[in-house]
Amino acid sequence: MTMERRWLHSVSVTVGDDGLLNSGPLATEAKQDAALAAMTGATASMRTVAAPVELIKAVAVAGTAEKLVANATLATYMIVTAKKAAADNAGNVFIGASTLDKGVKEGVELFPGDTYERVARPGECFDLAGMYLDADTTADGVAGYYVPA
Repeated sequence: MTMERRWLHSVSVTVGDDGLLNSGPLATEAKQDAALAAMTGATASMRTVAAPVELIKAVAVAGTAEKLVANATLATYMIVTAKKAAADNAGNVFIGASTLDKGVKEGVELFPGDTYERVARPGECFDLAGMYLDADTTADGVAGYYVPA
């Protein structure tokens, strides 16, 4: 393993090939976590990322916006694609807030195969239950994933 001497916020440290601090005042993981928290307000638990959860939603009645998920579901990331492939959408789908009205093209219109992605700012999350879906055709919808907060 090779070692490299670097400066980390005015502290001289030795960094190994694995990117970990190997010597100096921040050589232990606990000291690194404390330094990270002091510099950014972050904590060691913020490094853990939840596994993605599958999200599939079809509209029961075209023209009637429905919640993307039934219950409060906090997420830090979401990506959905208007269905295409084995079960093609016959028309477009729309994703937006509770005021979603596809009749006036409100919200984001997705053609079959189009993708919509939403990313929370660092340290923040959003509620999927506050997002709505509508479609040109009954049973059209989206498929994708979200990362729980």
